[in-house]
Amino acid sequence: MTAESQTPEPKGALTLSDSLFRAGPVLMLKGYKRAIDRYVAAAQQDRDFGETFIPLFEALNWAVSTRDLLKIEGRRVRDRLASGLGFARDRVHHDWAGALEPRRFPVSATAPIAPRYSQTVSGYSVEWFWKPVEQLPPPSGGRQKDEEAYRELLSGNSAHDTL
Repeated sequence: MTAESQTPEPKGALTLSDSLFRAGPVLMLKGYKRAIDRYVAAAQQDRDFGETFIPLFEALNWAVSTRDLLKIEGRRVRDRLASGLGFARDRVHHDWAGALEPRRFPVSATAPIAPRYSQTVSGYSVEWFWKPVEQLPPPSGGRQKDEEAYRELLSGNSAHDTL
């Protein structure tokens, strides 16, 4: 309750002193979902690669941040995809690696694009793919099993499939 109103604040309301991570995994998953929606919308339009990379990067960071928060709360995520994503995030953040490469696909009214998008007008769609580990700079650290998960589940595959 605030002193001025004497009315209870809604459950789950954030105050100015709360950090994003104290907001909890539900709010973080909402951020993840919204970033995915923006990524798909941008990929379905003939946009430059940056317009699709920004929401993709954001979604991937929401995913790894949610995993990290759950770990801090004692609810460790034991999933090979999460390990592979953690490896990719560490390589990008700590080693300045570009782990993703864009590809542009032509789209027509009669031909759905790339693996998943379809449009009713002609144009292009953008999709990002994970680079092979060999195309990344040497790591400054990390765990071998996380690299193996990256190789097995991400390398060469669509980032959209990862989401």
